[in-house]
Amino acid sequence: SVPAVADMIGGHVPMMYGTLGPAAAHIASGKLVVLAVADPQRSPFLPNVPTLQEQGFKDADLGAWQALLGPKGMPADVVKLLNTHCNEILRMPDVIARMTALSASPVGGDADKLGKLVASDYLRYGKVVKEFGIQAD
Repeated sequence: SVPAVADMIGGHVPMMYGTLGPAAAHIASGKLVVLAVADPQRSPFLPNVPTLQEQGFKDADLGAWQALLGPKGMPADVVKLLNTHCNEILRMPDVIARMTALSASPVGGDADKLGKLVASDYLRYGKVVKEFGIQAD
């Protein structure tokens, strides 16, 4: 986030985990140094930066993602229509260019794959929340 990047540059925090977008200009200027990429693969935006897995953290897969979500029970035909249009949008050259300028990679996919990703992340992060007693403030 932008406030976290500001805290890093200001020396208020020693390190942070964040997305590339808000930090990209500061990385390019040399004000911030990226130690690792949290995705399983190297970032096309930082090809010389190793992943956490490459650095020995074998279970590290902490990549960020965004998705369009709807209410439980949404009719399948509506899900399919929205998914089709979202994937079409993510293939538009101007959308790809804008997302790339923001250091984001448009991926797209299908609703079933997203559902599996959400369920997997829910289980994985749920274990962390329980193990460390994390609570919302």
